[in-house]
Amino acid sequence: MSMISFFALGATISVERTKKYSNGKFEDKLVSSGPKYLGKILKYIRWYIIAVFIFSLLILADGQPQIENGKYILNRQGTMIKEITYDRFLSLKRTELRLFSSLWMGFIFPAFVYFKYVVKRA
Repeated sequence: MSMISFFALGATISVERTKKYSNGKFEDKLVSSGPKYLGKILKYIRWYIIAVFIFSLLILADGQPQIENGKYILNRQGTMIKEITYDRFLSLKRTELRLFSSLWMGFIFPAFVYFKYVVKRA
């Protein structure tokens, strides 16, 4: 998915969230229009995103893992903090990937439910 379609999707959801278009709360509309388990999944995803975001900030507080001149380092704002092992490098990269993928899940799941169950096709 390109960044342009990502922002277009976010704009669509933002417009739907306003009272003028949705006649109520967006989350209530999502939960009431689909199967019952979707509401629970939406709540779990929300808490998962919050937890992953907080833990990722704590884990990545020392710096971002990078490869520079064949060495694995922690880098913060262009300054090398320290050299790290390959295993630590992979662990920090997985944390970064988990952070980004959880945020994408937070944007894509409500959009999926919205377009699958809320929007009535003509």
